[in-house]
Amino acid sequence: MQNLTDYQKGLLITLIGVIAIVPDGLLVRLINTESWTLSVWRGLLIGISMTIFLAFYYRGDFFNKFYEMGWLGVIVSITTGFSTFLFVYALSNTSVASALFIVSTSPAFSALFAWLLLKEHVPTRTWITVAVVLVGIGIIAWGSSGGATSTAGNLAALAIAVILATNFSLIRYFDGADMVPAVAVGGFLSALYALPFADSLALSAEQWGYTLLLAGILLPIAFSLMYVGPRYIPAAEVSLLLLLEAVLSPFLVWLVIGENPGVATLIGGTIIVIALAVNSSIPFFSERNVENR
Repeated sequence: MQNLTDYQKGLLITLIGVIAIVPDGLLVRLINTESWTLSVWRGLLIGISMTIFLAFYYRGDFFNKFYEMGWLGVIVSITTGFSTFLFVYALSNTSVASALFIVSTSPAFSALFAWLLLKEHVPTRTWITVAVVLVGIGIIAWGSSGGATSTAGNLAALAIAVILATNFSLIRYFDGADMVPAVAVGGFLSALYALPFADSLALSAEQWGYTLLLAGILLPIAFSLMYVGPRYIPAAEVSLLLLLEAVLSPFLVWLVIGENPGVATLIGGTIIVIALAVNSSIPFFSERNVENR
């Protein structure tokens, strides 16, 4: 990567991170076990893998990085663990498409919280985006209104979007504090949250294979790279790339195991993705045009 520009590095790093997380929904379906059991092992393996990665990455500064997070790190760790816990619950109780489309609304909530908590100016286009996103969520919820299970899964996905938006706002408020260690702590906490509800921790050999691939390899790679990417490219472009997961993951699940998300979910999800993509594209291309003058 020595001959690449910073922009090319950031694009490549973030893209690899997004691609690594795309099979998440499919692997959760293939593991096919109780959501609490999967949450325990998923969180534990994420915590272990991220801790090993951070030990090599930070080396002698390893313990100091955890200490430097302070009370903000405690909050982000607790909420990150809870969102990881909720994600498995959401995927187990609604379609992968519904869950991911709703989680992808976090940028809209981030804008809302930036206005409420940070007193930042929010452009008119962002308010329009928030309104359109809420319409998309409403359509998905309407399509799932026939079942209490789907409603619970959709609400869990919405809670994740709100948690992510809150964390991003807090990190922004504290001037981009390094919260990567919080992912490791959050993984362990997620396992702790789910442990009292798990009837059994037993997994078959096949389930272990999928779980190790997902939580031991793919997710740590994805989380690590997606935290590094924004150091090189604008946040608007990172948001655009992250939308690929909401599009590709449900398609992969549909292709492999035939899970049809339903017309309402596809319509609502398309509205959400287009609204967020347009909102992220405008400032990105505006900055590009200014740079090229």
